[in-house]
Amino acid sequence: MKKIMVLALNDMKNIRRDSMLLPIIIAPIMLTLLARFGIPAIRNMVLEKLSFDIYPYYDFIALLFLMVIPMMVSIIEGFILLDDKDEEMLSYFAITPLTKSGYLKYRLISSLIVCFILINLFLIFSNLVKYSFLKFMLISLLASLEGAIGAIILATFASNKVEGLALSKALSLFILPSAIAYFVKSKLHWFGAFVPHFWMEKSFMAALYGNNFILFLTIGLICHMALLYYLVRSLVYKY
Repeated sequence: MKKIMVLALNDMKNIRRDSMLLPIIIAPIMLTLLARFGIPAIRNMVLEKLSFDIYPYYDFIALLFLMVIPMMVSIIEGFILLDDKDEEMLSYFAITPLTKSGYLKYRLISSLIVCFILINLFLIFSNLVKYSFLKFMLISLLASLEGAIGAIILATFASNKVEGLALSKALSLFILPSAIAYFVKSKLHWFGAFVPHFWMEKSFMAALYGNNFILFLTIGLICHMALLYYLVRSLVYKY
């Protein structure tokens, strides 16, 4: 536990000193404030100027934010992993009692915890959708896995922070199948089922409107866990 606390304190120091990471950790809080105060103001403005009500799309806005927040966390954790990789810290941890496996577990668990907290803060304070507490605890868990997946992708396929930043932008494409699933009502939208993030949309909408929630959540968890398992094995094999 002492080693974990040392790592956590070191992470906080690194984030505070890094001009790139600090705004990213603040971003989820800003998104929550935007959802709480900005979206209603935007709704009133659009309604007044264009006579168009965006209220029916609050569920999609909430879904979009729920996928962006884990992306922010994944960038932070991924960049920290890249820094540690550049400094050959993974080799160092491999010969310590913590071990490389223990270090990677810490990274995964910390990203899951941070994601889970930030997502639940968003759900509680954003006031965009009405939800069942238990269902959205499970949705938060599913969304948190996306943060861990993004972090491992950055650490595995990027060589440095510059490549990591470019790759993090590419990761935003994972949101596309969810957007298609929301707006496209034909059966063609099921082509997105090969992307784990697709099941985030299915689970989220089912949690709101009560259609096949357990089925979609179970498939989503299996897909996310399978991808995460593959990525972790790839990272360990590579380093």
